[in-house]
Amino acid sequence: MSSSTTTCPYCNAELADPTRGLCTRCGEKLPGAAATTASSDKPVEQNRRTRRQVLALMGVIALVTVGFVLWTVQQRRQRDLPNVKLEAHPLPQPQDFYLLGFMPPRCGVIGHVQMRQFRGQPQGRELLASPLPGWAEILIGKVHDILGLSPGQIDQFALGILGSEGLPKIFIVVETMGKLDVNWFENNRSPRMAGSFRRGPVYQFREEVPPMGGMIYLATERRAVIVLSSQDATFDDLTLTPELPRDPKEGFDAALLPIFGEEQRIDKESVVWLAGKKGALGSLESMLALAAPKLSALGLAQVYSAGLSFTAAETVLRANFFTGDAAKSAALQETLEGWPAPPEGLKRTIVGAPAGAPAAEQWITLQIRGPARAFRN
Repeated sequence: MSSSTTTCPYCNAELADPTRGLCTRCGEKLPGAAATTASSDKPVEQNRRTRRQVLALMGVIALVTVGFVLWTVQQRRQRDLPNVKLEAHPLPQPQDFYLLGFMPPRCGVIGHVQMRQFRGQPQGRELLASPLPGWAEILIGKVHDILGLSPGQIDQFALGILGSEGLPKIFIVVETMGKLDVNWFENNRSPRMAGSFRRGPVYQFREEVPPMGGMIYLATERRAVIVLSSQDATFDDLTLTPELPRDPKEGFDAALLPIFGEEQRIDKESVVWLAGKKGALGSLESMLALAAPKLSALGLAQVYSAGLSFTAAETVLRANFFTGDAAKSAALQETLEGWPAPPEGLKRTIVGAPAGAPAAEQWITLQIRGPARAFRN
């Protein structure tokens, strides 16, 4: 006769006493069995035991970590950097910009324009809005006419004038924000390919106002050297510019050095500045007069050297003239005071040399201050 055997539905173990309600092998509750206190407490007890094990393990890890940190303190301190006091870097002086290092030696007039900083000021952007004001057209417009560069495409450029007889040789070194567009130059200036110089192409062209011969050397994809001369510019002119930038002040005439001495006559925050010496200033005055007849009576003949700077943040134009002679200082001050009143919105201030000042202190300062819209006039 056969007998039926009851098995656990979860682990298939044979149950000797199915009335107990729990499987003797897996401990699971059997179907139909009454609930017991022991079966309901078992999962809770297992969870508590697991938590205790995890917490104990975490405690052991924490103790080992703290012990390692304390044990290696001295070794890690030995690897600390020395306590060096960091010094603030001073603002670069106007005469230290590297682009000036490409100028020929002994330039009688030297200048620099920081177009990126110019555009970075709200007042500067207002001044550079099209059409450019007359004074900006003289400096920036010439670069545009030759290379087709808008103010937004120019990073910076430097200017140098060599010689003092008639119209001297003018050197302009331009650095652009992006790659120079040689096609624009070839299509709009009708240049003549003159050969190569220091592995870069060289072009010759003619400038109508003022009438000058021009030569442009594409030194890199972003830097061009322009030479303008009353005669045709030549390769000999290009050889006056160094291949690598030297100390910028090596290109300055000795007469300009006092402008950049202890009593800095060029504002540090200048986005545009020019400095010139006697003789070269007269040539510069003649050149400017051809482009802007209103500038023909500047009265610079009695000036030994001068520094002019413009700050865009405050829209202030400052000019410092050195005469080296009390009588010339008085005459120059009279000339400046006799100029017509500046456009509405601009305030002009003239400061003469102190009474009885020695020759080395014979400086006349002209300052013009006002909003950007007034400077556009």
